[in-house]
Amino acid sequence: MKEKYKNRFWSKVNKKDSNQCWEWLACKNQYGYGLFNTGPRGNGSYKSSLAHRIAYELSIGQISTDTLHHKCGNRSCVNPSHLEPINRGQNVILGNSTAGKNVRKLYCKKGHLLIIDSFPSHANKGWRYCPVCMKEKNQNRKEKRDGRER
Repeated sequence: MKEKYKNRFWSKVNKKDSNQCWEWLACKNQYGYGLFNTGPRGNGSYKSSLAHRIAYELSIGQISTDTLHHKCGNRSCVNPSHLEPINRGQNVILGNSTAGKNVRKLYCKKGHLLIIDSFPSHANKGWRYCPVCMKEKNQNRKEKRDGRER
């Protein structure tokens, strides 16, 4: 990155000590990640890059994976020591999305332990279920079916 961009970039960061978040002070996208214009595209518009990715590349070097995880959980943080290169799957698991929250659940809504489904067609998908609730559900279906057959 050109020297003039480096100076302009770091001028938009509220740097504190290395243990604290370095807040991005400029433009942010709808998800709270910092955006930095890295130059014209040629059609009159500007190319925007994610600020935390630029901070990592300026401080540490090339990003070895497709995703940088904010260990601090602060999307507007550009402190390179708070950023960790991981793959997208790991990022989903560590994140606060519905998928991330669900994959970390150990118990069903009724408090029973979830287990990984070992049914052959489901085993490689990592599906989990509650054996207690599944037994209750199957019992209710059977009772309902038996009641109609009489």
